[in-house]
Amino acid sequence: MTKVLFRRRYSWLVWFIVGLIVLAVGLAIINPKGLSQQGNPIASLPKEELTVDAVGGNIVVDKNGTRTAITSDGHSSSPTLSPNKTKIAFITKSKETIAALLADPTYKKSSTNLMVINLDGSSPIVATSHINNIDRGMPHWLDNERIVSVEGESSAKIFSLRTRSSQAIIG
Repeated sequence: MTKVLFRRRYSWLVWFIVGLIVLAVGLAIINPKGLSQQGNPIASLPKEELTVDAVGGNIVVDKNGTRTAITSDGHSSSPTLSPNKTKIAFITKSKETIAALLADPTYKKSSTNLMVINLDGSSPIVATSHINNIDRGMPHWLDNERIVSVEGESSAKIFSLRTRSSQAIIG
């Protein structure tokens, strides 16, 4: 009687262990190298190293150690990559400010703009317009379509690439 109770009480455990063994054998057949990183085809692909920086006032993309300047105006700063790594948002002096500084180096009504450009330097978008004494800064991607940046001393705006428009969120 004790043997029968023992068999009934623990038969589920035996079947559980048999199931684990069958699962392990099945995994070994499907993936003979095991579940380690060495057997993972995705993990064995080389990772692309991609960074952006401002060097000498120009935006530079560093892709796997190869540096390429994608702007040449000498007035750009604060680059940041979009989450999908296809676009760069950055700050640059407005063309009106650059022209005024060339004509008069003592020009004081400086203005900066938020710009967006493709990673290869194509399709530049001027996200803001020139306003005397308004400096933009600290661009940050909210997602692949929207960028928030500081505008002046007391406001911030969100720029939408889809609608090509800005919306004030502070100030």
